[in-house]
Amino acid sequence: MKKLLTLFMCAIASAAVAEPKQPNIIFFIGDGMGMEYLTAYRHYQDNPDTQILETTWFDRHLLGSASTHPDDVNQVTDSAASATALATGVKTYNGAIAG
Repeated sequence: MKKLLTLFMCAIASAAVAEPKQPNIIFFIGDGMGMEYLTAYRHYQDNPDTQILETTWFDRHLLGSASTHPDDVNQVTDSAASATALATGVKTYNGAIAG
């Protein structure tokens, strides 16, 4: 009986320690949508009768931002190169995907 109780207690303890499954992550990239766009939208939507800018739909979802630059610093990053850098953390060159 003592062995059965010990086995039962170990099973309960291991079940309590098990990590829950992580939820899926949805990664949106607003192509051409920088902070200037969000500021312009905020001013466009603002109620001029108030002293403070109203929040927008984006404010609930904006958790962070990142800036990407292509492997060649003399060029502007294209969409595929920036998405690759954001998703993998590795810079790439423009036109790598659309050969």
